[in-house]
Amino acid sequence: MRLALSILQIEDDPLWREFCGAALREIAAVERVESAADGASGMALAELLQPTIVLIDLRLPDMDGFEAIAALARLRPAPPKILILSSRNDAVAIFRMRDERVHGFLWKTGDVKTHLAAAVAELAAGRRYFPEEVRRAWAALRAEPSAFFKILSGRELELMPYFARGWDDAEIGRALGLSALTVKSHRQHAMAKVGVHRTPQLIHWAIRAGFGHGEAQPAALH
Repeated sequence: MRLALSILQIEDDPLWREFCGAALREIAAVERVESAADGASGMALAELLQPTIVLIDLRLPDMDGFEAIAALARLRPAPPKILILSSRNDAVAIFRMRDERVHGFLWKTGDVKTHLAAAVAELAAGRRYFPEEVRRAWAALRAEPSAFFKILSGRELELMPYFARGWDDAEIGRALGLSALTVKSHRQHAMAKVGVHRTPQLIHWAIRAGFGHGEAQPAALH
């Protein structure tokens, strides 16, 4: 029996949206391709259309892509397969691509058209798809002794997105129901672990690592 796949792409860049849409329509098994330019409209379409696969960017104008992925995974009766297409190659993105809700990860490169066809075939068959360069990046991160997920505690991971946005201890405490002194203590411990000495340096480190994207959703990092 011929597969009849429906694909929804959530991508705010019109050039990538057009390019990927055309490439997806060339795949014989793909019956329908729809597009959304932001997370909110993408979620609405996903709920309405129940696509087989969602091709999603991690940088969306209204939400972080991983927030959208978490919401897509809650769709019923059957959540779609998630294929990420992004330019993000920071440590947080590489780490989180191993989430069980993520079925494939592609970088926005010149050979993405070939990878798209292969990824769609693999996801349709119930498998995952990570190109060699993506697997190498994950292996390198996993082998790094100072990788953030190895050195930071669960609470420090929870706070890091707020540190990346420059929130002060009192602001973070009010948001999370903690005392400012408790937040300050965790900030100091995190700074010591990542090898910085001042809050601006911590902000820079956290942004470079990838904690500064979207709203703070620390639980998804665990």
